[in-house]
Amino acid sequence: RAAGSGQGAGGGGEDAGGGGAAGGGEAGQAPLDLVARYAIPLGKDPNAGLRRGHALALGALPSPQLRASLPAAVEALVQASRPEAVAELRDPETRRNAISALVELSQTAGLVATGSEGGLTTPLFLEIFEACLDAFGDYQTDNRGDVGSWVREAAMHAALPLLRLATPPEHGAPGSIGDSHAAQLSPPPEGEAEAEAEALQAALPSLCQRLAAALSQQAVEKIDRVRELAAVSLSALLSEKRLPAVARALELRRIFVHDPSDSTCTAPATSADFLVPAVCFGVTAPLLALSEYRLPALRGLSVSAGGLTESTLRGARAALDKHLTGAPRRHLQCVASDLLLLLRQHRREARLALPLLRTTEHLLEA
Repeated sequence: RAAGSGQGAGGGGEDAGGGGAAGGGEAGQAPLDLVARYAIPLGKDPNAGLRRGHALALGALPSPQLRASLPAAVEALVQASRPEAVAELRDPETRRNAISALVELSQTAGLVATGSEGGLTTPLFLEIFEACLDAFGDYQTDNRGDVGSWVREAAMHAALPLLRLATPPEHGAPGSIGDSHAAQLSPPPEGEAEAEAEALQAALPSLCQRLAAALSQQAVEKIDRVRELAAVSLSALLSEKRLPAVARALELRRIFVHDPSDSTCTAPATSADFLVPAVCFGVTAPLLALSEYRLPALRGLSVSAGGLTESTLRGARAALDKHLTGAPRRHLQCVASDLLLLLRQHRREARLALPLLRTTEHLLEA
């Protein structure tokens, strides 16, 4: 019993020491590198449950710990957000958690370009946003179905908060960073801040445009909740005044942002309508008339129109037929050309090749 008590006391002392180190360390003690503690097993541990926890832990670290090893934390989470090389180790929940953790990390650290000393540099921020955009292409399936949709939903939740971080805080506002640690940091030297801000502002229009295109595809795909979330996210992006306007913003607003005062607006009054195939595809089919969004929208709509779910298939095909019936010859040629391009691009991907072929067959027979 005495030995056990001694061990317990020793363990308690160790824990106390570890707790002190995590908070910055007692006098004479080196601070514990929590980033390395979580980042290294995040990339190696075969236990999926532990990797999920390590990803969330990295995102929850306080600002002082993150700033000590910020590039390493970002790199570990970016790698964890991508499908694992070994098929047996692929875990969509780890990738979902990694995307969520990247947003939390960004909010905690802030951006050098918006005045947070020791925060994310513009290249690091762009790496994070690229990982978020890459997650829109996660379509892993297993015996639970389209589990990649969990990662895509996490990316949709993450994208707009990340873009808001890249906008300068309004005068007198607590800031767009959204975290007390980052908001209290002193600004970096003007020259560095200006260079970072210029690089970030130059990249923002492209990031917004690519996000709008990715969301336009998700808004016409076959999973009801994904369509609704994509429509809500695109509506929020179009309503964000501090971000650069995307191409054809007015036409997109008529599709996704409900405005009773606009007689040309076809957007549903509630986002729940995007859950109903018979309603939503008729609303979003006009995306095919917008050249900037035609290719991603046609890719998503073909998955719905050429799929196996009867209600989704009927709704998507009816909307496609109605949109193309009586359309100008030039528009029909553009749609046909893009459909052929998609068939060439995805000829070796059964997930897309088969629905594309079924959609093409339907259009030829219609």
